[in-house]
Amino acid sequence: MGLLWQTADAYCAGDPHAGRLLGELKDHLGQRDHLAVGFVASAIDVMLAIRAGRFGEAEALAAVCARRGAAAGDPDHEWWSAAQLVTIRWYQGRLTELLPMLHDRVESPVLSPVDNSAVAALAVAAALSGDRPQAASALAALCGSDLAELPRSSAWLVTMNGAVEAAYLLEEAGVAARAYELLRPYAHLPMIGSLAVTCFGSVQHALGVAALASGQPGLAIEHLTAAVQHNLALAHWPALVASRQRLAQALARRGSPGDADAARGELAAAATEAASAGLPVPDHPGTGPFAAAVSATAEAGEARCQRAGRKWRLTLRHRSVLVEDSIGMVHLAVLIANPRHEIQAADLVAGLAGLSRTRAFPDQPERARVAVGKAIRRALARIAEADAVIGEHLRQTVHTGVRCSYWPADPSPGPERR
Repeated sequence: MGLLWQTADAYCAGDPHAGRLLGELKDHLGQRDHLAVGFVASAIDVMLAIRAGRFGEAEALAAVCARRGAAAGDPDHEWWSAAQLVTIRWYQGRLTELLPMLHDRVESPVLSPVDNSAVAALAVAAALSGDRPQAASALAALCGSDLAELPRSSAWLVTMNGAVEAAYLLEEAGVAARAYELLRPYAHLPMIGSLAVTCFGSVQHALGVAALASGQPGLAIEHLTAAVQHNLALAHWPALVASRQRLAQALARRGSPGDADAARGELAAAATEAASAGLPVPDHPGTGPFAAAVSATAEAGEARCQRAGRKWRLTLRHRSVLVEDSIGMVHLAVLIANPRHEIQAADLVAGLAGLSRTRAFPDQPERARVAVGKAIRRALARIAEADAVIGEHLRQTVHTGVRCSYWPADPSPGPERR
């Protein structure tokens, strides 16, 4: 039991060696099972799967975790499984699907009286759905007479993250400013719920969003830049993508010389990382600069590519088509996210290998060229079958070889097709 608490504390503190303690804990469980301890260890596994962006696996593990909690007689098992599902849907851009469940959860007698995370999630989900009265009501219930009076439970950081996000979506600058003051001392921590059962990334992200919502884009840039680095250290890929998107928004709002190019760079990096990890790049309400950048790209005759469940959605101007997932589609998504930039075929293969453990040959450029070229050509054929216009656009603008690129219409000439 002491090792269990040490492990949970390490994750809550953002200790980079927390995984070692979890491994030791699992070794002990392998020698002598313990229902309650095993329940918490399985919950941590769910959290780690979410950080890795393996949402399907995380959802399956959450169901296993709930069954273990029920077998252990732990009353928290219902709340934990709900919190894990909220986190998964949050990063999938599908939080509004949980509105009925969140309405019920807010009134549940199972929840601790000091736990307000369900109210925070309800406020965000309602705001995303366009139900401003419901969202404003939930946020007001959180704030009470002073947000500082919110009980400091083990879900406090997660709850405050929800309050900040709701304040951003509802343009409640005062709430955001107050949340910033309260969160500032915890900037070095990850936003962990309970005994490391779920994680929303770095507190720096919430601070950045709070600064953005309160009209301080310069301060937001500082925190969101730090959030990118902290989320990278946590290996929390969904949170990393989200922080890059919000950093791009902050740069666009500040509008200093060079900020527009920097914002485009962050959006491209977010799209590349999302595509490489098989994550969606959501376009939520309230993310105006991101939507505007995407719109401008489409109007300029550039394609865009996003995850859509187990498929990919390709968009060109007013046309849109869904295509089955494949290795070639992952390569295409990376190229489309980085228009007019050459990427080594070996780098495309090596990046994919880091996620799937597939064979890589970064030291053999010719083999990489052949493999990437074949994969992309197969993907282009499928796209052309689904939509001839988009297929022809990509056939003319995607270049493969030792170096690969997506080169849409531009005054400057593109590289020679290989």
